[in-house]
Amino acid sequence: MPIAVNLMFIPAVTAAILATWLRLVMSLTLHMWYAPEQRADDALLMSYSSDSYTQSTDPYRMAKNQAYGMFLRLVSHSGIPVDVVYFLFWLIAALIMSFAVHAFFHNRWLSLFAYVYILWNPIAFEDWSGTRVYRNSIIAPSLFILLALLMLYLIIRMPLLIHTHQQKDSSSTSYIEKSMPLIVRLVGCVLVLLLAVLTGVWFAFIYDVKEDSFWLVPMLIFIVLIKIVQSLVSARRWWARLLVAVLCLTPLISTYVCLETLRANNERDFGVALLNTRTEGALAEFIGYLYMVDSSKQTPNVWAPADSIEQVFAVSPTLSQYPEMFEYITSEDYASPDIQESPILGDLISWQLINAVDATIGMNNQRTVQRVFAKANNEIRQAFNTGELHRTSKIMPVQSLVPRTRQQIEQLIQPTANLYMDTLLLKRGYHVTAHRNMISSNAYNIFGLSQLNIDVDNPNPQVFDWFTFRDARRTASRIVSTYRTVNIVLIVICAMGLVTSMIAVIRGRWKPLANIGLTACLGAYAFVYLFAISWFTQYVHRYYVTFFYAYGPATALLSTGILIGVGALITSIRGLYTNATK
Repeated sequence: MPIAVNLMFIPAVTAAILATWLRLVMSLTLHMWYAPEQRADDALLMSYSSDSYTQSTDPYRMAKNQAYGMFLRLVSHSGIPVDVVYFLFWLIAALIMSFAVHAFFHNRWLSLFAYVYILWNPIAFEDWSGTRVYRNSIIAPSLFILLALLMLYLIIRMPLLIHTHQQKDSSSTSYIEKSMPLIVRLVGCVLVLLLAVLTGVWFAFIYDVKEDSFWLVPMLIFIVLIKIVQSLVSARRWWARLLVAVLCLTPLISTYVCLETLRANNERDFGVALLNTRTEGALAEFIGYLYMVDSSKQTPNVWAPADSIEQVFAVSPTLSQYPEMFEYITSEDYASPDIQESPILGDLISWQLINAVDATIGMNNQRTVQRVFAKANNEIRQAFNTGELHRTSKIMPVQSLVPRTRQQIEQLIQPTANLYMDTLLLKRGYHVTAHRNMISSNAYNIFGLSQLNIDVDNPNPQVFDWFTFRDARRTASRIVSTYRTVNIVLIVICAMGLVTSMIAVIRGRWKPLANIGLTACLGAYAFVYLFAISWFTQYVHRYYVTFFYAYGPATALLSTGILIGVGALITSIRGLYTNATK
């Protein structure tokens, strides 16, 4: 029987290799595309990739986190076309997830399926979330890598706690316990340490890709706590417990070190120890106070109405010194010609504030800007404390989201559920890529394509005579349809896994239920994330934008949870079969 299984597995591996080559063909045909006209998005992050970025005088130079710009700089220096780089990114994600699934369930068929399932995930072919040269397109493969690293970190045993290992007895078919040498355990500790450091470094990279990545922190802390409990229960001696605790905390420690290093670099280059100045620091705190003011004109669309801005400026002697800043905020750009006629929508107030500050104080001296607004924030905080400013009674979970009433929050549940199902079934929001790179002498376009190692004169080459862009789009559409069916089947399998796991628990085996628990946690985590995205993007009133924000992270969480759920079914069935044959 094992020989027959091996013979069946060889063609499957061959098919997976062929699938890998075809996936490369898809990447080289569909192409990544760059949008130089997106001044505050694509073009802004591309400007961060310049070698002279630290000398930039752009008022937006710290408006967003810089990790994606650093990634694009590496792409430029590598000389590898961006199409190949993104394919390699997805290939690495598929390989690491395949390895993690095998470590979890010791099933090579599931491991091989996980490899193909991740490598061909339809998000790679989506117009904005997969093929657009923007930070959202790197989120899904990056999160797959992170989740795989966390799975390996969770499953790996601490070498200091392993005193024996099983070795096959040459005189029989049984296994005997052998003492594990100390040097082997120490080498194992080094490997575990490297895994933990890599996990922390990768987490820091994802955290710095987007300003809203704080939502990942609870997940990392939760996994670390589980690991600490697992390890400390097994440790007997105090020194072993101490070393194990340090090893367990290494992902958090390395994440902290990486982020503080990035902040230190920004302090050296720009004068402030922040990852960005739009959602961190004194400007972000000031915007949070605007949202916090009690105003009957505040709605899920208008987060900082005119009367809130007036009240905050009125209670701050520091801001009163800059009447031209108030005039700019209430009459220029997003508020033109007047904020009463054109209220500023959503978080656009953060961009409006940067423009206003640049037109008055000037954004070149970031340290001065932070000092002015830190002083103003103290005055505003005191006004709240004395009752001069009235705090809203609505619910405000974080300072970057508009406060809402309980009824307004409840109204988000159904849209979030719809978004959840659309992420799984790829219906309303999904668009197969249709954009192409521009052939233009525009300076932003020339610079961007050059950074991406794309021929500016032929930015959309047909690499294969037998496979056109139209063929690739048609193939992508078929992949989407296939994944809709596959995901439904996998969800049913996960439900069956829950049933078999409960049977396994009745018979004294808890591991399958623990795996189903991880699936449930990832599913619930995805729902909470989508709920926050619905809260944030409601003012846009464009579903595709909401889908764009939500699709990448939610896909990674749900797909990983599904793979673990399928593994739970296999584990529980294997256990039930083993018990039945005893």
